[in-house]
Amino acid sequence: MAFEISDALDDKTVWENPRLIVEVTTPGTSTPSNHGQVEACGTEGSGLASVTCNAVLVENNWTVYSGSFVWEGEAALRRFGFVAKETASANRSVGNFLDSISLEGITPIVQFSKDYHEELEGVDTEANFPIQLLVSGKPEVPLQVDVVVEPITADANDLTTTTLTITVPPGNYAGTAFQIPLGILPDGVQENREQFALRLIDKPGEGGYRVFSTEVCGAPGIATATYTILDAHIALQKIGTFVDVAGGIAPDGSPIKNAGDRMDYEFIVTNTGDIALTDLIVTDTIIGTPTLDPSRSTLEADGTLPPGGVAVFVASYTLTQEDVDSGIKENVATATASIVGYPDQPQLTASSDHTEPIPHIPSISMVKEGRFDPETDDGDGLPDPGERLRFDITVTNDGNITAFDVYPEDPGPTFDGQPGTGVMSPFTPGPSTILPGQSVVFTAFYTLSTEDIAYGSGLEDSVKNQASVNATDPTGAPLKGEMPSPMALTMPGFGVEKQALITQTQRGGRVPYVLILKPMELIKRSPIRLVDIMPAGFGYIPGTATVDGVPHEPVVEGRRLSWELEVDPGKDVEVQLTLGVSASAPFGEFTNTAQAERIDNDVVYRRKGQATVEIIPEPVFDCGDIIGKVFDDRNRNGYHDEGEPGVAGARVVSLEGVQTTTDAHGRFHVACADLPGSRIGKTYMMKLDPRSLPSGYRIISENPRAVRLTAGKTTDVSFATAFTRVVRLDITGSAFEQGSEQLMTQWQERIIALIATLEAEPSVLRIVYRAQGDEGALARNRLRQLRRIVQEQWRTSPNRYRLEIETSLMNGGPAMTSGG
Repeated sequence: MAFEISDALDDKTVWENPRLIVEVTTPGTSTPSNHGQVEACGTEGSGLASVTCNAVLVENNWTVYSGSFVWEGEAALRRFGFVAKETASANRSVGNFLDSISLEGITPIVQFSKDYHEELEGVDTEANFPIQLLVSGKPEVPLQVDVVVEPITADANDLTTTTLTITVPPGNYAGTAFQIPLGILPDGVQENREQFALRLIDKPGEGGYRVFSTEVCGAPGIATATYTILDAHIALQKIGTFVDVAGGIAPDGSPIKNAGDRMDYEFIVTNTGDIALTDLIVTDTIIGTPTLDPSRSTLEADGTLPPGGVAVFVASYTLTQEDVDSGIKENVATATASIVGYPDQPQLTASSDHTEPIPHIPSISMVKEGRFDPETDDGDGLPDPGERLRFDITVTNDGNITAFDVYPEDPGPTFDGQPGTGVMSPFTPGPSTILPGQSVVFTAFYTLSTEDIAYGSGLEDSVKNQASVNATDPTGAPLKGEMPSPMALTMPGFGVEKQALITQTQRGGRVPYVLILKPMELIKRSPIRLVDIMPAGFGYIPGTATVDGVPHEPVVEGRRLSWELEVDPGKDVEVQLTLGVSASAPFGEFTNTAQAERIDNDVVYRRKGQATVEIIPEPVFDCGDIIGKVFDDRNRNGYHDEGEPGVAGARVVSLEGVQTTTDAHGRFHVACADLPGSRIGKTYMMKLDPRSLPSGYRIISENPRAVRLTAGKTTDVSFATAFTRVVRLDITGSAFEQGSEQLMTQWQERIIALIATLEAEPSVLRIVYRAQGDEGALARNRLRQLRRIVQEQWRTSPNRYRLEIETSLMNGGPAMTSGG
């Protein structure tokens, strides 16, 4: 092995007797295992190494020692170095010893310049990669140094290359640095603290190199270096919270979002990268610059936001009507920051948006009021044709959105249910815009007609009006408001209430009355005529009338009593009077009517007062009573003779439906059965119900009976009954000619025998026809024909009793039979 050693002395002198020691060390030990010493270019040692050297003084007083070193010991891996020894020569002075050493025939040594580095992504490129390759030695041919790139958390997308070979040209190197052609690619993806490693491949042998320290003799070199890619990122989160200030609940139970309500926002900025940030600024499109909340932030005192740190900003925004009408509120926040230590890097930016839906709650309501317009009154305070009613519709926007083109729709009023015949003016103002919570009053006038006044004046709430209102919402969709119920209006006028203080009286009696004249919606003191119309048979008793307690005689015109009065608004007028009942008045109910009339045109107000009084009879002098008896007329003379008993439980009925039942003695009584005229009396009829008599009894007197009633008199009505034999004749169609109503000859002879049976004693003949099959009308005609035959035969002999014949039509039965 050949070597060269140069030395320079500051005093430009040379060593006269230089000494150089070559030390050899076995790897893993700290002391030379063998060594050789050179004195005057000689050798020293155990003979394991031999050294030859020469000293040459070169230009600029440099001394170059050169020579060769031969190791004669056991072959093994060895480290060696050169040590300059001081001498006692007077010529020796301070200088640099062993300024450079170059070796020939020795494998070069390589290592990395550092074992760790970290840097912001994209800063380090192939031109300035901070980890370098250090080379010591004197390669005689180009040296190919292989570097392995080993991803840890980084990947190939983060690097410009993953295969590295560094070419070191021939030369004499002593820790010389060579650039590693590796760059870090920025990808914009947040991947914090990605890492990869560089590893040197040890290539011993001829043309190779060894990985050892190029700075400390015998020390291990830096064979592996770790690189950390630092990311700089910022994140922004915006949170919006609705705050209900104005109040109101939507149909779904949620708060209504109105203008004046508030949105509270939080802006949370987080340093999500690996490097501290500074110059932090947050802005918002609707708020501007929010305010930092120090209590919730981790900013440093100088405003630096460390990695993982959080800065919280807050702000509030009050919703406008424009926001509510739009149906949504959108805003975007932006955060910017600078990277600490990298003033030339562009600022980091993050944004976050927030969308707050604002549901539309459309609602418009209306309240309508009406009254008589005093501006058109002619001075009497009462409505006249051509005068007006005033209508005010108050429309309120109860929703949260603006209502556009708001205008009422009104068909006009009705008067006691009749459509008005007057004229309705347009409403003022015209179509209007109403903001939420605001109201607009629309006014229109209705000009009255004669018909309107006739139907509606003087009746409470007789004028009705149902209006609606139309509008559009901010989207152009229609809105409509309806009145919950029709508005009711009372036009100025009068009504009358009347009461009879007694409800029943008799002829010649007196009836006191109270009349209440009620002014309705008067606007001033007005004249009016109060009229009471008496029923026939009644008359006014002079001196009995008072008005509000003060005597005031009416004007009497036939059956009309009238008072002309001045009435104040809101003040009722009470009139009292007494009417007398004449002795000729009929019995029954009598109604008299009180009404209010206008003095100027005799219009009668429709709200009238009525009172009904009943004239009842006086029992002793006005009634006609009935007494009577139903009896068993055993001698059949039609009179109630001594010893003939009464028939109990018999029912007697009048034409008017009055029913009475006889007692155990056959007696009955109808008290005040009728009220006959005092002069001519009255016919009264009663009938005995034969179904209520005992079995076998028949009525033998007149039934029904008509009697003449006289007022104050009692009339006797009696009914004679007697037990009567019943002779029954059953017959079928076989007793008649085929298909004819003609009785066969042999059966006509039987009729003569039947007459003889009936003549023996008073009897009732009961004929029963038993129809066979579907005889229908033929059976009924045969039954009538048989009845005529019997009647004709009975009348052939005079002085016979009145024969009563009963007929009956039945289905089925035997041939004709007779019996008693």
